[in-house]
Amino acid sequence: MKSDLSKFATCFAMMALLVSCAPTSDNSLLTDDPSNPNSHTLNTDPSSTELQLVSDSYNLGTITAARYVELSGACYASTFPTHRITATVNAAPATASAVYDMSSSTATGYGTCRNGRFNIVIKGSALRTGTNAIVLTLTGYDASSTPSTSGNAVARYTVIRSD
Repeated sequence: MKSDLSKFATCFAMMALLVSCAPTSDNSLLTDDPSNPNSHTLNTDPSSTELQLVSDSYNLGTITAARYVELSGACYASTFPTHRITATVNAAPATASAVYDMSSSTATGYGTCRNGRFNIVIKGSALRTGTNAIVLTLTGYDASSTPSTSGNAVARYTVIRSD
């Protein structure tokens, strides 16, 4: 059985909660004025400054020609209707048959950002023996197919092929 003090404390806490939910005031970013629907608009225009590509690991170690290099991480493609993650190996575009987008498990020549993640695999045979530099670039395409990218949408990797 609850004591009177416990009941009073519970009642007081509930009243404090109701008072703290009072309407917003003056210069709040929120609004309590339902009569102005324009104050509730959201800008959904694609922005290249929002494109992001962040790798899980930048140093991929050593592989052989018979193996594959897995490149994965977090990404954000803003509100662009379409986008692509392209790969260059040692400053040359990777061949379409060497790049697999693991979200579709096909050799597409490019990757995509799905649910905030990317996962791309490159054939080891596409790399030269020794140290290789792989660069992924996320490019967004607007409704008129104009490409956009930014410095935050680039990930650089190092991998060594040893055979």
